[in-house]
Amino acid sequence: GMDLFDRVTSERPEYGARFVFMTGGATTPAARAFLERVANERVEKPFSASDVESTLARAMRHTSPD
Repeated sequence: GMDLFDRVTSERPEYGARFVFMTGGATTPAARAFLERVANERVEKPFSASDVESTLARAMRHTSPD
């Protein structure tokens, strides 16, 4: 996820806000640094369907054109 995000946003920065991350916790220094650097919505494991729905709804509000 981190590498894909960096690759996509280096070529198409406008797509960055469209990413939603799923994490089981940032266990490596690189993962912790990434999550501190990127303010995108994320859903933490374990999660329910309603957690995913509400996270996606928030992300869509942030990426919808005004």
